[in-house]
Amino acid sequence: MIKVALVDLDDTLIRTNTDEFIAAYLKTWAIHASHKGWDGRTFVEASQVVLKHIFEEYDPSRTIAQRFLDGFARTVQEDIETIEHFFHDFFETSFRDLQPRIEVLPAAQHMIRALQDQGVRIVVATNPALPRASIIQRMAWGGWDDPQAFEQITTMETMAFAKPQPEYYAELLIQLDVDPGQAIMIGDSWTNDIVPAAAVGIRTVWLNGDMTPQLQSTLSPAFVGSHDEFTAAIKDGWLKTCTPRQLDRTALLARLAAYPSIVARLCADYPQAVLECIPAEGEWSVRDVICHLVDHEREEDRAKLERVLTEDNPFLSANYDPWDQAYQFAAVPVDEAYKQFVHYRHSTLQWLDALPHEIWTRPARHPIFGPTSFLEMVKFITDHDRTHLQQMRHTVRIADQLCELEQT
Repeated sequence: MIKVALVDLDDTLIRTNTDEFIAAYLKTWAIHASHKGWDGRTFVEASQVVLKHIFEEYDPSRTIAQRFLDGFARTVQEDIETIEHFFHDFFETSFRDLQPRIEVLPAAQHMIRALQDQGVRIVVATNPALPRASIIQRMAWGGWDDPQAFEQITTMETMAFAKPQPEYYAELLIQLDVDPGQAIMIGDSWTNDIVPAAAVGIRTVWLNGDMTPQLQSTLSPAFVGSHDEFTAAIKDGWLKTCTPRQLDRTALLARLAAYPSIVARLCADYPQAVLECIPAEGEWSVRDVICHLVDHEREEDRAKLERVLTEDNPFLSANYDPWDQAYQFAAVPVDEAYKQFVHYRHSTLQWLDALPHEIWTRPARHPIFGPTSFLEMVKFITDHDRTHLQQMRHTVRIADQLCELEQT
C-alpha cells in the first residue's frame, strides 16, 4: 500500500528548466559576491569543490549545511558567521531576481490533489544541495505558497545525503518511518530521481522523461508519462496496483549507511541531560540504546555474518544477551557513544561493500526465522536499527518531559 509520495521540485512541481536555472543562479551568486568585495568566480568554484567533497565523504553526523558552511568558510578563508550573513543577504536580495525563471505548473497541482484525495502523504523530495530559503522561495514562485501543506521538505539543513546518492532516499524513508514498498518517487530526472530511488526499492514515476536512458537500461519505472496521464492513472486506481520492488544489496547498504544520520538529528534536538536520562527503572536512555547499537554491531552482527561466509549453512544460535554489557553504558557520554557507533557502522559498510555479489546468496539457518541468507541477515540489522530508532524517539519524549518537571 502506498502511504507516501516523494515528489521532486524542479520541473516536477514547478517549471524551472533546471540546467538554465542553475547557470543563472551561479551567475547571480557570483555577481552578489563581487558586490560584497569577494571574487565571484572563486566563490562559485569553492562551492562546487566543497559540495563534491561532501558527497564523496561519509559523515552522517552532520547535515549538508553544517559541512558546507564549515568547508566553504575554510576554503575562502572567512569565518562561518560572515559566510552565514552572506547567504542570508543573498537570498533576501539578489536571489529574488531569479523569480521570472520559475513558472507555475498547473498539471502538478492537479496531480498532488489527486494523491491527497487518496490519503497519500506528500513529501517534497528536492535535492538538498541548497538551503531552505532557496527552496521555499522557488516553491512560492511556482504556486506553492504554503510549505505546511507538505509533510516534509528536504533541505541542506535537514539531510546528510543528497541526490543522486541512494543514501538520500534511504535517509528520507527512515525519517518518515516507512518501508520502500510504501513509497513512490515522482520526478523528471532519470539520474537524480529514478535510478537512485529504484536502487533502494522505491517504485518510481518518471514524468515527461527523455526515453533514451530507459532504452539503454534494464531499469523500468512503474509509470512513464505526463503529469496529466499520471493524474488520470491515480484516479483509476493505479496506486493499488503498485507492487513493491525486491530489496537487494544496494538498498540494504544505503539503509545501513543512512541510519546514523537519523540518530544524529535526533540527538541534535536535545541536551545531553535528556539523552542520558533513564525514563523508568529497567529501561534505557537514548545514550544506552546507542551503546547497545555499538555493542550489537561489534559483537553480534559482524560475527554472525562472518560465520555465514566461512561456514556451510551455519545455525546462528541466539547467544547474545543485550543486558550483558549494559552496566557499562552509564560511563560513556552520549557523544562518545555516537562516535563509536559511526566508526563501527562505517567499518561494517566498507567490509560489506567489498564482498563479491555472490556472497549475498549464501545460506544460513536462523533460530527464529528458519532458513535464511546472507542478504536477509543484513536486512535483520536494518530491522534492528528501526526498532531501536522507534524506541529512542519514544524514550527521548518521556525523558524531555521528566527533565522539564525537574526544573520546575
